[in-house]
Amino acid sequence: GGFVFTTNLPVKPTISTSFQRSHHSIIFYLCNLSEVVRHKFNYKKMTKKVLVTGAGGFIGGFIVEEALKRGYDVWAAVRATTSRKYLTDSRIHFIELDFTDAGKLTAALRTAVEEQGKWDYIVHNLGATKCANFADFNTINHEYLKRFIEALRTIDAVPEGFLMMSTMGVMGVGDEKNYTPFTERMIPMPNTKYGL
Repeated sequence: GGFVFTTNLPVKPTISTSFQRSHHSIIFYLCNLSEVVRHKFNYKKMTKKVLVTGAGGFIGGFIVEEALKRGYDVWAAVRATTSRKYLTDSRIHFIELDFTDAGKLTAALRTAVEEQGKWDYIVHNLGATKCANFADFNTINHEYLKRFIEALRTIDAVPEGFLMMSTMGVMGVGDEKNYTPFTERMIPMPNTKYGL
């Protein structure tokens, strides 16, 4: 098995032109979240386990909620300091992951897998949208992802499906008149450090 980085999801953005571009990504995700999750996961197998990183964030909370609605065994990956104010459902399993330390990250994942088995699906929703400098963007959005994948491979816990949440900023401005959906055949043309 290997990692599945899904890029061609059958969803169309529903975006109001009254919003500024800075809000487009959030609106896109909220309008299409259920479609994204429904497309990626096979809901007939209700015992599948899903791990959601960045579960304590704005989008992460909605992903956890949607997965629970669909009957999945949901694991929320959080930091020790992450607020769980909106993660109160008793069905949620929590795992604390420290992406800043590869050793601790691998150890925590290994312990969880040994206790409950590996996850069938992982939604990697961890990322930074605002940073003081580009180095921080690179560390959080790129290096943390690499450490995560390497840790999963090390403990032989590569999931059946790996969905990486990203940003439309990776593709650049795009068609802001007709909102033509991006496809995997389009060439990324990020115009911000966040998109990079």
